[in-house]
Amino acid sequence: MNESRPIIVTHLWWLPDGASVEEYDERYFKYHVPLVRCLPGIRRHVLLRIHDRIRNEYLFGAQPPWWRGEDYWFDSQTDLMEAYNSPEWHDIRNGYFASVAGLQIDVAEVEEEYLSPEAKGAGRLAAGCDPISVRGTWHTPAGKHPEALDQYYYNVHLTTVRRLPGALRHVVFKTIEWPTGTPKRSWRGAQVWHESMAEYEHVMNSSERRESIGDGFISMIAGLQLDEFVVEEEYIT
Repeated sequence: MNESRPIIVTHLWWLPDGASVEEYDERYFKYHVPLVRCLPGIRRHVLLRIHDRIRNEYLFGAQPPWWRGEDYWFDSQTDLMEAYNSPEWHDIRNGYFASVAGLQIDVAEVEEEYLSPEAKGAGRLAAGCDPISVRGTWHTPAGKHPEALDQYYYNVHLTTVRRLPGALRHVVFKTIEWPTGTPKRSWRGAQVWHESMAEYEHVMNSSERRESIGDGFISMIAGLQLDEFVVEEEYIT
């Protein structure tokens, strides 16, 4: 682990069966979000919501993959641990998060954050922009060497992903144990941001997308999970 690299803590969750969306959103924005932004050392707070298109695909009352998510960015693992041991984190864990369902927490070390020439930078979302963040995570298949996969990822797949038209941001991360000794749910992952769902759908039908799918990387990995989120806000301290 590189202590000088940023850390992302990602929370994903569902609403309990029968819960009021309006009630939970009111509590989320009125109480939870301000509390998160009081955490010592937090640098960014990104609010994520599963896209309506994904929710609408789950018919007959089935649960969508997630309801909401959020990313906490810290400059280092030391800053993360300071926040984790704070009264604010205690209140977050025992407040709003104690009332949601299926809470998943993943912690990752950011290896690289690439911004396209069109991107305005972290925290600088254009007026009227409705960004989409596509988050992918994957595992290392049994019998395959992680370093060999990483080499192929950086030398081949990363290059094809960054040719995608209209991609504003590409964040590359590696999952870490947190707390120490906790099994990791993935080996590595990435986020790709697009300006809107319309732009993302254009990318999905592009030759560059077909190139990234066909570059051989996906067939080398296991347990690929892709989630599409609307970025509601990116708060910068």
